[in-house]
Amino acid sequence: MYPVSEAFTDAVSASCQTAVIRASVLLGDDTLGDLRVTGGSVTMDGTSDGVLRSLSLTCAPDPDVWEWITAAGAEIQAWRGLTLPGGDELASLGVFVIDADPEEGMDGSVTISAADRSKRITRAGWTDPYAVPAGIDVGDAITGILRTCWPACPIGFGQTGKLLGSLALFQDGGGADPWKDARALAATAGLDLYFDADGVAKLRPVPDPATADPCMTYRGGEAGVIVNSHRVALLSQLYNGVIARAEGSGVDTPVRGECWDEDPTSPTYRYGPLGQIPYNYSSPLLVTQDEVDSAAQTTYGRIKGRTEQRMWEMVPNPALEAFDVLDFVAVDGTRTRYMLDQLTIPLDSANMSVTARKTVA
Repeated sequence: MYPVSEAFTDAVSASCQTAVIRASVLLGDDTLGDLRVTGGSVTMDGTSDGVLRSLSLTCAPDPDVWEWITAAGAEIQAWRGLTLPGGDELASLGVFVIDADPEEGMDGSVTISAADRSKRITRAGWTDPYAVPAGIDVGDAITGILRTCWPACPIGFGQTGKLLGSLALFQDGGGADPWKDARALAATAGLDLYFDADGVAKLRPVPDPATADPCMTYRGGEAGVIVNSHRVALLSQLYNGVIARAEGSGVDTPVRGECWDEDPTSPTYRYGPLGQIPYNYSSPLLVTQDEVDSAAQTTYGRIKGRTEQRMWEMVPNPALEAFDVLDFVAVDGTRTRYMLDQLTIPLDSANMSVTARKTVA
């Protein structure tokens, strides 16, 4: 959850709010100007293997907008917030690189599509084969990739304490994607690589839906906060374990790591009525036992607890992010916990839409 004040957290649950929406065009360290936003949204997708945040935006006619957004290297930062008694408070929704051709309508309005800064890393590609030596800290290896692709990339992490087990060689060519290569390296250390709401590259353990603390609690009877809710039983996507296999060039004998639901009280217990349903993961970057174990745990964190998916619309809370955990307390006191997988935050007066998994302890 994006850091906001207690007053913001209290006000964002109210059905009556005064929203504040802002978007600025950035070029390096300079702000070229602010856009007059008339519509659009920011979508966050924690299930994606690439871009976490995406932006669609329409802005009102302005003689300078076209020049701003077509400047080479221009980015857009978007915010949404509230007017509080002490003034406006904004939550950043991301820093975005324009990844589709902007369109200007007959009336001068401009429509923009953009993706978070991971798109900069993907677009850079590999101009030559890129080698990461064995024994280097995974954090240093990922920093090297990001800074090779984008020297000014803001880095919000250091060393991880995990060393790469063997030489990793990434090939150049049309299908090369340094961002996915860097994320695969992060997985060997049991970590998730992403760009946060302020556009900084970060590493984090994949949150465990069974143990993560809720960042918000919504209670039954709060008028207008939650609307249009429905749910889906994810029986076709139900796994209760991960088997990770090493495919690195330095692997002489098969190496595998496993992570299972070992809780006898869980409905997806490995030895319960469901039986064993593993998700299989392999990577040429995996070599050592520690790496396959970490990869299995990271992958399991992304799929754990997906027995039930619920979709709903709600009064916008722009501080929420993918992997946040929410508690819902019914009028009768029944508590249900959900981890957010996907959410779309509007840049207008529409409701916010959410897709979440019901967590299983």
